[in-house]
Amino acid sequence: MTIRGGLTAGLVLCAGLAPLPFGSHRPWAWSLMAVLMAALLLCWVVGNWRGAQLAPVSLGRIRAFAVPFLVVAGWMLVQTLPLGGLLANPLWGEAATALASENIQSIHGAISLAPYDGRTALMRLASYGIAFWLALQLARDEAMARAMMRWLAIICVLYAAVGLFYYYNGIERILWIPKWAYLGDATGTFVNRNAYGAQMALGVVLCLGLCLHAFRPHVGETPMERLRRLIKGGGWLLGGGLCLLAVLASHSRGALLACAIAGFVLLLALAFSGSIRRGTLFWVIAVVFAGAAAILIANGEATLQRFVGGSDFQGDRPNLVRLSWALVQGAPWLGYGLGAFEPALSIVRDITLPRPVAYEFAHNMYMEALVELGVPAAILWWSGFVLLGWRFLSGLMRRRHRLYSALGLAILALFGSHAVVDFSIAMPALALMAAILLGIACAQSWSSREDLSTRA
Repeated sequence: MTIRGGLTAGLVLCAGLAPLPFGSHRPWAWSLMAVLMAALLLCWVVGNWRGAQLAPVSLGRIRAFAVPFLVVAGWMLVQTLPLGGLLANPLWGEAATALASENIQSIHGAISLAPYDGRTALMRLASYGIAFWLALQLARDEAMARAMMRWLAIICVLYAAVGLFYYYNGIERILWIPKWAYLGDATGTFVNRNAYGAQMALGVVLCLGLCLHAFRPHVGETPMERLRRLIKGGGWLLGGGLCLLAVLASHSRGALLACAIAGFVLLLALAFSGSIRRGTLFWVIAVVFAGAAAILIANGEATLQRFVGGSDFQGDRPNLVRLSWALVQGAPWLGYGLGAFEPALSIVRDITLPRPVAYEFAHNMYMEALVELGVPAAILWWSGFVLLGWRFLSGLMRRRHRLYSALGLAILALFGSHAVVDFSIAMPALALMAAILLGIACAQSWSSREDLSTRA
């Protein structure tokens, strides 16, 4: 196996194993992920140094969205430093005053209310950045990109099968560990049903894209080649149906809506780019909607009841948004620090959140970014994803292999829409897979004839 093949296998294997330990949302799991990503990066550096030609894309080519990422990451680090003075959050001064009688040395406050959590979150973010960078370099070859995309789709289908097996057999466990939350919902290897629903929605989008790609007719193909192509497309369609069934079994309304939005974006992108015939698109849409309707009617009763009987305009979510906005007004420029939402919320928490629950997330990632990073840094952070989406749009109009750019847009739509109501992208396993897929899509958004090894 070549070093390129080994790195690709290692990256895909990490993405496949990451969901096993509760979506890697445990300190030991995300720390192990960081170590593995660092090891893969080191192998890439050594291989490239020894002449393996593993850097077909220069950093200058992605500077439009790399610069916002690096600048905001630098700001995240600054937030954790014991700067003291006017930059420190006033609560550090109050803590120093309160502890003065205990003969505690002077506290050098930081912008962040939780510097340790901020550095830990920054470590996770670095892991995702490494995953994106490696996928960008490895997937510049179209055959490698296609293989990676297929394996990631297969991983999602396998997790769908595991989650559905546990769900339909009434096994209230996460692997061998008894579940303590979301009893009666399919959660796969995640604790939260919304995170599992998002993973399965990702599987639906990947399988749908690969299905549409397989159904494309080829000039001069023999009847046997056409039959193999249609069988392959049908297999991806069945895999997508299994993932959709798992989305419904999770009973996550947000994941189901995000899945629908991402599927619509994918179909719209492929249709307007002319990458599939209108007749083929019509029949695929008809089959997809008919199958989705049948699955929804047969197995979506609980999810439909949650749509009809429950509302996100009541309960914790709107109160979290309201209190988060109060926090933003309290520190609009500097924020409270990456990963510091929970201690920041305690400042303004009131009787509208009566349950004895520690809210680690705001259930709205946009509002959470404003609270933690401050308004300027949050806007800069979002601009990076907007510019990445623009890169995909450019590839959609110019490339012959448009599937990757269309999938990139669909993935941004999936997690971007789900972030309005939940925190699935904060799960390390999902963020890692999303980073890899976005790296693949980005690598294939330029012409294969274009040399990207030098700054544009």
